Amino acid sequence: MPVSNTIPFEKHLPSWVLECVSNPVVPPREEKLSFSLLPHPPEKDKSKTLPAILPDNSMFTANQTIAILKVQSFVVNQLQELDKKENTTRFANIEVEIICKEAVVPPHHSLITVQKCLWKNSKTMVLTYREVSA
Repeated sequence: MPVSNTIPFEKHLPSWVLECVSNPVVPPREEKLSFSLLPHPPEKDKSKTLPAILPDNSMFTANQTIAILKVQSFVVNQLQELDKKENTTRFANIEVEIICKEAVVPPHHSLITVQKCLWKNSKTMVLTYREVSA
């Protein structure tokens, strides 16, 4: 076929395809965030404190876009695992809330939102958990 009858492939491709092929960009690496997760200290009118889910105040590292709902689910799962180990049903239907600096964190907030809006500190973020009061 003569060269004069060919149409360059650029004319057939959408512009976004050409942009991706000519300027490949590596997606940004998912940023991690470290935090500690501890039982909330007992309040004056309530003596019930949940047990620690990990010994030695262990640190957690997670993707900074993880929703607090995932952290709540993790805590509930860990408490229910304690139930299995101890052959009890104390935490069978438990609901927990996550607290940062004495403020209950909405479940839809991400870890980075909590760090920037509530924690506002360069130190490792400390989150606590407690049973949702009825």
